[in-house]
This record gives sequence, structure tokens and C-alpha cells, in this order.
Amino acid sequence: MAVGGIFEFIKSNSLRFVRRESANDPQTDFNRLYGDFEYKNKLFIPYSQKVQQSDDLWFQIRTNYNQFTFNLIDSDGNETALTHSVIPSSATEFSYYQIDIDVTSLEGCYKVTSVADQDSGKVINNWDSNWFEIKTVHDYTLLLEWGGNNAYDDGMIWADKTQELRIEAQFLTDLSSTENTTMRDSDSNIALLNYKPLYKKLLEVYKMPFDIAHLLNRAVGHDVFVINGLRFKANTGFDFGDRLGNTQMYFPSIELELVDYENYNKVIELEGEFPIVAATTIKASTGVSVMASLGIGIRAS
Repeated sequence: MAVGGIFEFIKSNSLRFVRRESANDPQTDFNRLYGDFEYKNKLFIPYSQKVQQSDDLWFQIRTNYNQFTFNLIDSDGNETALTHSVIPSSATEFSYYQIDIDVTSLEGCYKVTSVADQDSGKVINNWDSNWFEIKTVHDYTLLLEWGGNNAYDDGMIWADKTQELRIEAQFLTDLSSTENTTMRDSDSNIALLNYKPLYKKLLEVYKMPFDIAHLLNRAVGHDVFVINGLRFKANTGFDFGDRLGNTQMYFPSIELELVDYENYNKVIELEGEFPIVAATTIKASTGVSVMASLGIGIRAS
């Protein structure tokens, strides 16, 4: 936020932005993007956020500036102007805008820059996003989606959209358990009043820089949190994990519970030529197929 003006990127965006002027500020994890800056006395490991051409990439701002621009810049410095659309809201002190980035025909590394021009006595703001790498397919990645303000209210206007983040991660451990309610009716007898099986997974993430891990920490707190088409909720705290040596890279993990998994129906399908291998899938009412043995969801076309 600048003196005399409001220019704020909503914190639930899947892209993170920092003020370019913050290069002159004291170094912290929050005013820098790790991918554009070598922290003092830290081993630098380049990292770009993963985006597939099928992913939905967009972000929102709220501002009382009238003059501002957004540009998409590739690794060679070529610029493409991005358009923004007004989002209706009841706010009177600022306006909401949304910027959608069409990545279907892009490939390579990109970032977004923004300039809020001087108007009505407001100072000039310059902003940079983290770098993101666009490919047709990013191997060994999971697609995270989140949305809704009831649990984590930061002003995002969601409509029917969700934010998306693709990460290198996997479900390593089956943490299935139960939730029991019992009553002791004597010294020796315990009556079971309620029994609920819980289907849990431990999400373990391949190394990522602090700014992306911080975004993941925000994502799991929303009303809807989905991984490859399966909806989860987090019952425990987010763990940044150990840091990789003398770097700013982390290995986050989080324990997740599958939401309403009792309503998923198991279907056995036979695929391929002889010898035929039986592939067990779970087909949800949402039209999402899940490879049960791997815990990987595949969005139905």
C-alpha cells in the first residue's frame, strides 16, 4: 500500500507480487521473491512456479488508482500487455479488478509486472510477480485448487472460480484412522455410540522456496481445498519442514483428510490387452476419476 493510495494484490492469488522498490528495504522473506534475489550468505537455487497450458491463471487487485498497467514478460524481456476487467463490489474506497492470463499457447518462463502511474497525487508503484514456467505437461506434479472466504477472508471475490497452484509433491503415507465416541456404562463395559472412519493422507512436497510454501500455507485454509479433483481439509497445522542446507528452500508437509469420501463409489475396470490388469478407480459424483492405488485424481473431460 502506498502513501496516499491503495494498490493491493489479494493474498489468495496464486501469483505473489512484491514492490520493485523493496530491493532497497532490509532483506526479509516477505518483501522479496526468492527467485529474483540472492539472499546474503545463502546458497541460491533457482525456482519457477509450475503452470501447465491447461491451468487457469488469474489474479485480483483492489486499488483507488485510475492509471495502471500490467504486462507479461518472457525470459528474453519481450512484453505483452494484459487487460484487466472491473469486478462489481460494494466497496466504496477502492475498486476490484481481475487479470486473466491465457496460457494455452505459451511456453517458457514468464513473470507479470505492474506499474501504478501517478494520479491524483498518489505515488508511483512498480510491482513484479514471481517467475512461472509454462509447459504442456509438468511431470510429477499435483494441481491444487482453493476458493471461498468463510474460513479465510482476505477480500477475494471468487464467483465460481478457484485459484490453482501446481506443485511437485506426492501422497506418501496412508494415514487412515477412525473417530470414535464411546460411553462407559460400567467398570468393564464400554458402549460405542458413534464410529466414523477417516481417510487421511500425508502430502509431502518436493523442495520449494519460502514464498511458494507461504502461499500453500494460505491455500489450505480456504472453504474449498482440492488436490487433483479430490477435496480435502486440513485438521493439523502446516509444517514448513526442514530447510535445505544453507538455502531458502523448504520441504513442507501437511496432514489432510478427504472430505465426504463415503460418497465415492468403487468401480473395477479392466483395461489393456492380455494379460489384463485390473485397475481400481473411484468415481465421484463430481465427475472426477481417481486412481485409488496411487491416490491421484484425474479430472474427467
